[in-house]
Amino acid sequence: MFIRKLFIASAIFFLLPSNLIAQSSGIEKEIISKPSSVRFLIGAALEFGGESVAKIQFEDGDDQDVNAGQGGSIGIGVEAQFPSIDFLMFQGTLGIKYVTTQADNAHIRLTRFPIELTANWLITDEIKIGAGISAHTNINFKGDGVGPDVSFDNAIGPLIEASYAGLGLRFTSMTYTDEFGFDYDANAIGVFYKGAIILNK
Repeated sequence: MFIRKLFIASAIFFLLPSNLIAQSSGIEKEIISKPSSVRFLIGAALEFGGESVAKIQFEDGDDQDVNAGQGGSIGIGVEAQFPSIDFLMFQGTLGIKYVTTQADNAHIRLTRFPIELTANWLITDEIKIGAGISAHTNINFKGDGVGPDVSFDNAIGPLIEASYAGLGLRFTSMTYTDEFGFDYDANAIGVFYKGAIILNK
């Protein structure tokens, strides 16, 4: 059901601009003849927030929370822009998000694979405001023998972001549900960078 919903959302997200182009009869022919711009996209983010899914106790008495929204991420994808609505830019990425602890005798971590679709309004060539959806798949906490391994259901939620020259701030609203049915606030706020490489001219 989750994959079906994500597939439908992706289809609507990427097919809608094409339908808008086809239905825009008042646009001049030279605008229509311009090719769509497609770019290879790479990105990275550092985010904080969310509820603790585990608390790690150290031998010196200190402890550390592993928060559902926290982690560093990297991703790749595509960025598309259409001639008749060139004030909008559409992005789709697939990546990995990861957070670990200070423990030096165990590899304790929380991993997930985000799939993100956003539409960005170009205020200027450098300033963008975006909104879309983020889906986290294969969410797993690994205790590496120190604590139990716990898996979570796939999760989906809205995201908003704003950037200047590729560097910006973002917020994602999301809830994780573990294999026992407990819910965790996975809201995250952080900084990100996205860079594009032109594939066709």
